[in-house]
Amino acid sequence: MEVPVLAIFLVLGIGAVMRPTWALTLAMLMYPLEQSLQGAVGIFRAIPALANFMIAGIVGLAALRAVFRQASPFVGYFNRAWVITASLYAWAALSLLWTPSMPQAGDMTREGIPYLILFVIAAPILVDAVDDLRELAGLLIVFGTLVALSIIINPEFNIKSGRLGLMITSTVRSSPLAIGELGGTLIIVAALSRTSYAGAWLKLARAAAFVCGAILAIYSGSRGQLLFAGAIAVGFFPMARTVRSVASFLGTALGVVFVAVGLMAIAQLLLEGDMLRRWQGDVLTAGVEVRRLNMLDLFKGFGENPLAWIFGLGWNAFSSYTDSAKEPYSHSIIVDILCELGIPALIAFGYLIGSVVRSSIALFRRWSGSDLERSAVTVFVALAAYQFLLANKQGYLWGIGLSFLHWTLLARVDARDASLQGTVAEDPRLAGYQLALPRG
Repeated sequence: MEVPVLAIFLVLGIGAVMRPTWALTLAMLMYPLEQSLQGAVGIFRAIPALANFMIAGIVGLAALRAVFRQASPFVGYFNRAWVITASLYAWAALSLLWTPSMPQAGDMTREGIPYLILFVIAAPILVDAVDDLRELAGLLIVFGTLVALSIIINPEFNIKSGRLGLMITSTVRSSPLAIGELGGTLIIVAALSRTSYAGAWLKLARAAAFVCGAILAIYSGSRGQLLFAGAIAVGFFPMARTVRSVASFLGTALGVVFVAVGLMAIAQLLLEGDMLRRWQGDVLTAGVEVRRLNMLDLFKGFGENPLAWIFGLGWNAFSSYTDSAKEPYSHSIIVDILCELGIPALIAFGYLIGSVVRSSIALFRRWSGSDLERSAVTVFVALAAYQFLLANKQGYLWGIGLSFLHWTLLARVDARDASLQGTVAEDPRLAGYQLALPRG
């Protein structure tokens, strides 16, 4: 497995230095690619952070090149979603002054800063326009499928307690959540994307991505990833296709049915033993109950401290307010922001999500008449929704940089797209960008 996995990394890495969309693909696939490298190449298992450092370096170099190669690269960069994101992270860092959970909160912050730089500062500059979203979707299908296959067929990955993973050391096991997240991403992209021509190999690539994604999501035991991806793929499918006739409508309806039936069929083939047990009612209920108790622990501390309503309890205060030794955070980003950063921070986060929704609607309306661009926009709106659900199922602020990348990416593309179409003066979201536009 060593040579094929290194080849995937090498090809994607070289492409990333040359083309921004390849670098963005590398960033989006970082977590599962890291596990694939650790499972196949000894040095990456001996130095667990090596893959992340290398990927961050490549993406950073690509971002630097993009700044000098793009026309007006900072048009759309400092959009409202990005500014709010940066402000939330800054406030979380400041809240270390009053958090009751030092030094653990400080350690989590220091560990999260490199990912903040990668996903929030460097990666957004790598996307330029809607055409980039089309190319990015294709790259995710190709390289995402290759990474998925490299995990599926590698005997170093095994199922333990119903979850696919890799023993990195004698006591440390890789995260099945990242594997499941890749599976869900492939399901969504394969179901919603379209290509410029109906080549047989492209249809096969999408089919392979869908099947590999479903296998990863199921084997990883990540129930939320599979359920969210299936629901989003089905729910957004009509948005990805232009309905011009009865036949087109029927085709869209059949597509929705195909996605749903395909996922159920693959699940029935693969679920057994411990994996099947994870889907039984009592186990599902137990998982929901753990998260409910986490939230109640944090809400209790928040309610007892009126000052926290404004300033928050402090980042990672959950660790000091819970009796659970196994849960380092509540697993819901909304609850964390409200209780640990305060009501104003939650309002800001709501405004961020609202801004992303407005950008998504604007992009869809602008490109709804063009089949390929409509599909590309739908894919990344769907992935942004997928990331929002995951952030409120398993995330914490310093661990969801990839989610913020998906959200700020849409806001950036909308701002640049609007400026290219000459709507700067009419679109208040572009206030402050006029001077950066090319003249003449």
